[in-house]
Amino acid sequence: MFRSDNNTVCFDSDYTPFGTELPASGVTVTCPQNYKFGGYERDAETGLDYATFRYYNSQLGRF
Repeated sequence: MFRSDNNTVCFDSDYTPFGTELPASGVTVTCPQNYKFGGYERDAETGLDYATFRYYNSQLGRF
């Protein structure tokens, strides 16, 4: 969960045990984040998470 300067929730997300992002309920995303499950940075082009020297596919649960 991330909060904006005026202390309103601007990003909230839940994940399955292997990192697939679940849709957030009741929160309008006003500050999208590239950092997702486990603090990995999500590559917008491939949808893979960059996990220090390798990429992680959260849908498969594999590197």
